This record gives sequence, structure tokens and C-alpha cells, in this order.
Amino acid sequence: MLNYHHLLYFREIANHQSISKASQVLHVGQPALSTQLKQLEDFFGEALFTRENRRMTLTEAGKVALGYAEDIYQLGQELKEVMSGKPYSQKPHIRIGSLSSIPKHILIRAVNQAKALADCQFTVVEERNEELLNQLFAHKLDFFISNHNPASDKIIYSRKLAKLPIYLFGDASYKRLAKNFPKSLDGESLILPTKDSKLFHDVEHFLEKNNIHFQTAAVCQDTAVQKLLASEGIGLTPQPRLAVEELLKEKKLFAIGRMPGVYEEFYLITTKRRTHNPVLDQVTQTFCLD
Repeated sequence: MLNYHHLLYFREIANHQSISKASQVLHVGQPALSTQLKQLEDFFGEALFTRENRRMTLTEAGKVALGYAEDIYQLGQELKEVMSGKPYSQKPHIRIGSLSSIPKHILIRAVNQAKALADCQFTVVEERNEELLNQLFAHKLDFFISNHNPASDKIIYSRKLAKLPIYLFGDASYKRLAKNFPKSLDGESLILPTKDSKLFHDVEHFLEKNNIHFQTAAVCQDTAVQKLLASEGIGLTPQPRLAVEELLKEKKLFAIGRMPGVYEEFYLITTKRRTHNPVLDQVTQTFCLD
């Protein structure tokens, strides 16, 4: 039979990556924790950790188990409050992931839509696409936003949020380039996303097609850094308009011209959840950028 305490002890060990640290938090002896962890692994028939230099790292099975253990812990806390006669006060918790190449305005819109539905708590993390998928599978994330579209299957669900045209933006010193765009770009400096992004290659193809030679001022993945460099006059940055709305209002950046045929697509990626969250359901089903 699955033991509730085994799961909670496993959760502490996983979160501290150490039996000794979990022992201090739980006030349970290390030998007892080791024994109960072994019993849990025997019950599942799977190793939940690999052990290297005193550090305990979750296996793939361990990551899945931790996602369930976190849910069970939260449900246990709720049950204790309900049974003690207290109204359960915890706010809905929504865990959002994103690539660093995703404009922060998109994350803000997702958060604002959820907050308009209910008073929520949020966890927002930025990781690489592979790590975001791992966290989604382990139920550490509710959904993430990406500009890569994984093939939808029985586990992964993706929904296109928008297909947005790309413009080049620069500070006031580049406003002169709006005339005779895009030929005016010849010889100018650009701030580009990294080569592993589709946008990098789309921008490069657009410039080559128009016989435009350019200088690479900087290559960086984080869109916030790209915009900051552009606002300091370092070069031109390709962005969807919604990513620079505030900087346009503040006149720190100006639209130099639209790049015909160059777009960036954004997707909301989620998976089947074990617990029902009506706020989360509405956000994942209705959130859009149009």
C-alpha cells in the first residue's frame, strides 16, 4: 500500500537534494528516511534518485513522482484546514514557463488574464525548451509559452496564440532609416536573436533577399536585453510590436519599418492535468494575443 508519509518524506529529500538536510527539516533520523525512501522505490519498482558526490538527483521516474507528491502535499494542507473548520484560504497557484526569447509582455498578458478571473499566486520561470517540457511532464508547470511548436499528441497539447509581423526598431538616431526602407538598412548594425531561433534565420533571409549587407552588433537570446541594447543606440532589433509597446510610448524606440514575410508565432503548451483548476482551464483555453 502506498504510504502518505513516504511521499512527503520523498518530497523533502527531493527538494533539498539531500537526506541529511531533509532529516533536519523533518526531525526524522537519516537511517529512518533512507529506509522509507528504499521502501517507496521498492513499491514503485523504480529508482527515484541517482546519487553522485552526496548529491541526490531525481531520475525521470523521480520527477514524475515529485509532481504527484507536490499535489498530494497541497491537498493534505487543504484537508487539514477544512477538517479543522477553517475556510481554505490558499489562492489558486498557476505555474507558467517561458523561453527567454519570448517577449515579457506576453507573460504579463497571461498573468493579467488569470488575475482578472481570480486572485491567484504565480510562479514564472524561464528555461530552455527541453527543460520546460521536462517540468511540464513532472507537473511542475501548468503551461509554458514558446515560439517552437511541438507536435501535439496524447500527452502534449499546443495552441497557437498569434502570428505576429516583425518590425525593426531603433532609437532616435535610426529614424532616418524609415525613408527608403529596407534599402536604407545597408551597412547598419543589428541586434539579433541566437542562431537556434527561427527568427534569426528569417531575418537573415529577408536581408539577403533584398541584397542588404549588415553588421552584427550583438547576438543575445533574452528579448529584454535586445530591447535595452537597441534603446541605447547599439543597433536595430527585430521584434513584434507588442514587445516594445512601452518603449514606443516612452519614445525610447521607434519603428523603422516592417519586414514583409517575416513573422513570429507563439504557442501555449500544456499537458493533461491531474487536478481541476477552473481558472487555469479558462486561461489555457481562451488566452490569445490578437
